[in-house]
Amino acid sequence: MSERSEIEGKLEKPSRREAVGLTLILLFEVFIFMAAVFGIAVTDAASNRAASVTLSVSKVIGDERTTLAQIGATVATLASDPKARAADPIKLDALQKSSAAFNDALSALFKGGQVNGVDGKKIVVEPLTDTEQKAHLATVNDLWTKLAPALALGGNGSFHRRALAAQLAVSEQGPVIDEALHSITTGLDISGLGNNGARNWIFRLSILMVLAMVVTLFQRVSRTRRQVERYAENLEHRTEEALQSTAALASSKAGTDLIMETVDRGLFLLDRGFLIQGQYSRELERMFHMPQLEGYNFVNLLQRLLTERTFEISRDYMNLLFDKKKKERTVLRVNPLAEIEVHFPNPEGGFDSKFLNFTFRRIIEDEQVARVFVAVSDITDRVRLERQLRESEARKERQFEFLLGVLHVEPANLDDFLKTANVQVATMNDALRASDFATNSAGRMELLRQRLDVVYRAVHTIKGLASVLELTYFEKSCDLFEGKIVQLRERSALGGDDFLSVVIAQSELRQDLDELQDLRERFVGLGRMPSPIAPSARRETTAVETAGANDVVASIGGFAHQLAAKLHKEITIDAEGFATDALPEELRRTVRDVLVQLTRNSLVHGVETTSVRTSIGKMRAGTISIRRIADPNPGVFAFSFRDDGAGLDPAIIRDKAVAKRIITPEQAAALSDEHVVALIFRPAFSTLDEATIDGGRGIGMNVIKEAVVDKAGGNLSMSSEPGKYTEFSFVLPTATVAPAPQSTNGVATLAYN
Repeated sequence: MSERSEIEGKLEKPSRREAVGLTLILLFEVFIFMAAVFGIAVTDAASNRAASVTLSVSKVIGDERTTLAQIGATVATLASDPKARAADPIKLDALQKSSAAFNDALSALFKGGQVNGVDGKKIVVEPLTDTEQKAHLATVNDLWTKLAPALALGGNGSFHRRALAAQLAVSEQGPVIDEALHSITTGLDISGLGNNGARNWIFRLSILMVLAMVVTLFQRVSRTRRQVERYAENLEHRTEEALQSTAALASSKAGTDLIMETVDRGLFLLDRGFLIQGQYSRELERMFHMPQLEGYNFVNLLQRLLTERTFEISRDYMNLLFDKKKKERTVLRVNPLAEIEVHFPNPEGGFDSKFLNFTFRRIIEDEQVARVFVAVSDITDRVRLERQLRESEARKERQFEFLLGVLHVEPANLDDFLKTANVQVATMNDALRASDFATNSAGRMELLRQRLDVVYRAVHTIKGLASVLELTYFEKSCDLFEGKIVQLRERSALGGDDFLSVVIAQSELRQDLDELQDLRERFVGLGRMPSPIAPSARRETTAVETAGANDVVASIGGFAHQLAAKLHKEITIDAEGFATDALPEELRRTVRDVLVQLTRNSLVHGVETTSVRTSIGKMRAGTISIRRIADPNPGVFAFSFRDDGAGLDPAIIRDKAVAKRIITPEQAAALSDEHVVALIFRPAFSTLDEATIDGGRGIGMNVIKEAVVDKAGGNLSMSSEPGKYTEFSFVLPTATVAPAPQSTNGVATLAYN
């Protein structure tokens, strides 16, 4: 501080003490003035209340006198007719009401309360406290006590005589009562103001305090003026210093703005409320596709970009950043936003994906985390390059895995798998048209669920054929795909954005199939794939199984034994006389897909384990029978599928359907066993509590119904006996027919025996 500033400081100290003293005096004067005003208000309120009480009593006494006069007039009217043998009901009722009103008012003057005035308005009365008034009131009460029985017109003799007696009583006691009431009124202080001496003194005191405040304020203004004069001497000097500081700040801000405009990272500050401060780099707006981020809540911004799980973790992490008790090094080490993938809607449809890196640094003020400095980098190119390298390595490993996985598969079977899988992928692609999901999906929930069921059935079909050919890689990848679909199906609401994971999974599956196709084409010049290697799980078919065997039966037999061994069961396939070689290629695939689903369903749900079968008197090995059915109608192919397993229990199906909310308890009670059993064809229905790669997803039977009824235009029926068997019968047209309208929720009409 300069010498001049030190001198000014010394000169200002006495003035400040004087200012404080004057302020305290002024506050004291204001307090006394407010107390005086309050006293005036209190005295006025007391006077007004006393006047109100006096007026209420005066009004009630006036009403009493009026009522007494009405009683006298009514009694005189009743006594005026010597020939009357009975009272006029109207006049008698008026007399009784007047007597009751007089009595109520008299009681209120004694005890206080609320009464009805002559004009019908409510009057609140406080009891009389003055000794003289109470004496007059006692006189009124004594006289009324004597008069009231006569007004009842009771007793012996004619009515006219009783009326004359009542008139006499009123004429004798009425004037005395009226006089006593008048005396009470005369003794009331109508003004209600009493002694106003205290109020006058308080009023004078308030005037005095106003004058004192004026004097004090004048002194304060005089001292303030002198201080302003002293301050004005230094104003020019301080203004010059401020201008110099402002110029320096402007230069610094210009440099900061230039940095913020040109830096290729998103830089900004967060306050304790997670709000983005005003000074941030322009790259931040381009990075988040949002203008004017000042004041925007950073947590809300993350919620728009992240998945629900990642957002919850990030929100908790933001709280840790502002927790001074947590060491900064520890907090920064567990940063969940070090590398995240975000998706921004593309106006032309679909999404644009980016990879962002967030780094944080605390700013400590007053031993608290006041703000956090955040730097955001777009690391999309780096991440994609790393992913391309990893994908290149993974592709090599995957192709090697494909090669090992298909060595045992006949080339024709592999070609058939690729053809079927590509057809199903095309079906998925149609169901996931980008134009339908890029728009607002409000009101289109059922359409989205139907699209999801179409994808579900297509994936399950590929998974089933992969299981038959023991293409383990595709079986597992399809099972993971199904898991993503199941997660979406369990949501109460669906939007177009929710299908992003399904679209990605479908794209990955298509890429895997393309790579398998590429691998297959490399062996075209050899005429066939390398010699098949029989997997350890495959076993020779029985004599019954080889009778009439063909490519479909052989693949189903191998698949059945492989799955049975995995489930610790034994199975025999009886397909004598069954063949599909003469069928059109498309129909043969349909029959094969149906048999795959039925075989899987029988082994997972129907056929019991060896120990259970022997304990209930069945053969150790379960039997699956596949038979051609003679049909009198030309142009159809009919066959049946039967297992001797546990059968279908309507009670269990009914309970599971209610538990999975497919039907309500009321609907379950109303449905027949036939309709209950038909629920197995509904999407997402399964009797298993937990899904595995082999079953429990609840889509296999729906795939059968969709393939046979909705697409092929055929018919199916079913019969079962709990504990003994389950049998399905199918009739498929061999000629090309127009498929029935596709339904994702309908169930064929089935019979239950």
